[in-house]
Amino acid sequence: MNGLIGANMDFFHKNPSHQANMLNALTGAYEANMTVGGRSMVVTANPVVNEQGQRLGTVAEWHDRTDEVTAENEVAAIVEAAAMGDFSMRFDVNGKEGFLRHLGEDINRLVQTSETGLNEVVRILNALSRGDLTETITNDYAGTFGQLKNDSNTTVEKLKDIISQIKDATDSINTGTKEIASGNNDLSYRTEQQAASLQQTAASMEELTSAVQHNAANAQHANRLAVDASDIAAKALT
Repeated sequence: MNGLIGANMDFFHKNPSHQANMLNALTGAYEANMTVGGRSMVVTANPVVNEQGQRLGTVAEWHDRTDEVTAENEVAAIVEAAAMGDFSMRFDVNGKEGFLRHLGEDINRLVQTSETGLNEVVRILNALSRGDLTETITNDYAGTFGQLKNDSNTTVEKLKDIISQIKDATDSINTGTKEIASGNNDLSYRTEQQAASLQQTAASMEELTSAVQHNAANAQHANRLAVDASDIAAKALT
């Protein structure tokens, strides 16, 4: 630092004459970014003009933005990772003060909430894919994440109701099927019994028919005998 005091600024430029000409032609504020010794610097130059409009010189202000640039790069990396679905990165708040510390804490809280909330939804969906309807989200969330929590839990409850209704309907169908099967078995049994009874009746009818035919034959034979006896008696009387 002591070596800089009173030193010519041309030491920091590759082409001092170019810088000198640019400063001499300066009519308004000029700002440039540069890296010096690993530090991110911003140089602001302004012409100094007196009341008569005479150019007296140029004043330059060097501002060290190293911490700000580092924070900007950290934020950019975190945002890029989050955009790719990676919420594991965090802003390093160590050594940060004021605005940068508050910014880092807010970003970390945002990323943490996003990671936790989305992981909760992933857990619920993974459980549903395995047929597990016992998982729900219990953590407190606000805004969109609160709505996401409510919708996820409502979806699980709706699926429970639908599956319960399907189970009840399936049980009713099974009961009805068993009753129909039992009725069919009973009908089949009674049909078999009726068929057996009909077979017995048919057999009896055949026996009755045979008996009637036999009786008819006997009756015809008796009638012939009676006629013959009548003829014989008539001949005897004559």
